[in-house]
Amino acid sequence: MAAQAKPSALQLSTFTKVTSIPREKSYTDLPVTVCVKAPAEMTTLHERVPVDVVAVLDVSGSMAWDYGNGTTVENHRLERAKEAMAKAIQTLGSGARNRLAVVPFSDVVKDVTPLT
Repeated sequence: MAAQAKPSALQLSTFTKVTSIPREKSYTDLPVTVCVKAPAEMTTLHERVPVDVVAVLDVSGSMAWDYGNGTTVENHRLERAKEAMAKAIQTLGSGARNRLAVVPFSDVVKDVTPLT
């Protein structure tokens, strides 16, 4: 079995939760999973090159509620986004030199956290 080549640049992949979208159907928002892989160059035996991650998060009302047909229905997108951020923070590690910035927005961007 051949060894898998290490990426030399940042790789970004997205995956939908549906296998196909019929032509007669459309989505105004389509949930996706995003996978980001940084180059795995090793600086020492157990230390990776540090990465900077900027997370842009929709915190608007549409993340908690669906509005349509005169009804309001609760959804769980904001909770899933919070869970994803907790996983990202855990993956980045507390002792590493990785940095994270968060950019929340609803109708405008505000309260941007710097890379820390």
